[in-house]
Amino acid sequence: MWEIVICDSDKSFASKLEDHVRNFYQDRKLETNVRIYTEGASFCRDLDDRKMDLIFLSDHDEDVFEAFSYQPVAYMRKMRSEQELEKLLCRLWAIKHAGRSITVRHQRSHKLIRIQDIMYLESQGHYLSIHCADGENYRFRGRMAVYEEMLQGCFFVHSAKSYLINCAYIEQIGEEVKLKEEISVPCSKARRSDVRKMRDLYLQDVACML
Repeated sequence: MWEIVICDSDKSFASKLEDHVRNFYQDRKLETNVRIYTEGASFCRDLDDRKMDLIFLSDHDEDVFEAFSYQPVAYMRKMRSEQELEKLLCRLWAIKHAGRSITVRHQRSHKLIRIQDIMYLESQGHYLSIHCADGENYRFRGRMAVYEEMLQGCFFVHSAKSYLINCAYIEQIGEEVKLKEEISVPCSKARRSDVRKMRDLYLQDVACML
């Protein structure tokens, strides 16, 4: 779960910002806990020992220099927060998840697999197979639900009950989903719209980070 804290003396502005933040994470099927503070003293008292990524918001240019001492990940003008927030949240997501990996037990040893290298997962009874872009396949005992939870927010989506695919590799969506390297996986009619929606979200995030 993502913990989000908003601190601003303007309650109306803070509430609008909360709505935008919640929508961003809900669209990506991520659980969030959002808290609002309207006083800096309360914010510092409750969260003084917490390690966090900071985004400063202000409409005063002189605040930029003071903000640098806190090493924020970004600085955003309040008057442009609606236009800039999604782009900043996309960048923060990329920073936090760069190089993320999962570990699986394969052929009596543990293998570390980078999430960005996974094309899709396939469920086969009590076993799972992870198919990677470099042609490597890893088969092991496991439940799809466990790995689906691990991959939340990483733009993986079910094209069929037994297939969980990485939107980064989708090239065409129809009765099958065509992936890069001329690979195709089944796509049920009931799940087709979900696949398109998740791929669109992935492309939007990629565009935001450019």
